[in-house]
Amino acid sequence: MKTNQKGFTLIELLAVIVILAVIALITTPIVLGIINDAKEASNLRSVEAYAKAVEYGVIQYEYKNNGELPTSYCDIKDYVSYTNTDVVCKVTITSDVANVKVENCKVGSYTKNSYKYDGTLKTENRGAEKEAEKTFATKKPDEDC
Repeated sequence: MKTNQKGFTLIELLAVIVILAVIALITTPIVLGIINDAKEASNLRSVEAYAKAVEYGVIQYEYKNNGELPTSYCDIKDYVSYTNTDVVCKVTITSDVANVKVENCKVGSYTKNSYKYDGTLKTENRGAEKEAEKTFATKKPDEDC
């Protein structure tokens, strides 16, 4: 008498589960690293876009006021149009050459890093970067105006 059994044995099922678990353990840190790198790049671009909007506001202020440079962020707040409300930074405008420094930036509530952008640097790579210290601006610059 011949029995025709269909299906998998318990050993075969356990072997497949172990193989899948090993693959998951190997790939999870890699995927999480890629996600964190993407968030970091997004935060840097957000800070850079905010700083560029402030720089553009300085240029508009200077144009509308016959070459006069702003003395603080309050002078240009109406010219800065930036829609990402998650970016909170300390803005410094050096009025001698109309350069913008953005420091102590926090992007969103999930970030653990502080970012900066220095428009006074005259190099090719003057984009946003991580700050060594982790102090965050607690309020938007226009809240002081």
